[in-house]
Amino acid sequence: MDLVTSAPLLRELDDVLGRPRIAECLGWRPEERASFIAALTDFAVIVAPKEKLQVVKADPTDNRVLEAAVAGGADYAVSGDRHLRELGSYEGIPIVTPARFAAILAASQR
Repeated sequence: MDLVTSAPLLRELDDVLGRPRIAECLGWRPEERASFIAALTDFAVIVAPKEKLQVVKADPTDNRVLEAAVAGGADYAVSGDRHLRELGSYEGIPIVTPARFAAILAASQR
């Protein structure tokens, strides 16, 4: 399985990881956060979605997850976000929590 993401999602991740409460929990220096993002960029399939979706109205930034999933032909969209989870799926792509996805991966390794 490949990890699919996009530049907007990587920027959002960098922003979230830099928030004081999360940065304090992680204990990462800014250069460690940058190294983590760089490693993801090297490891993941980075897509450039051509279509801007307007599926999630309550939080329009959640649409970036759907855009990347569709552009990358993802088997799953993984998110703990309530608005995305409430959709259940989009264009046949199941939206699952990180815990559910970990269980799916574990089952596929058996």
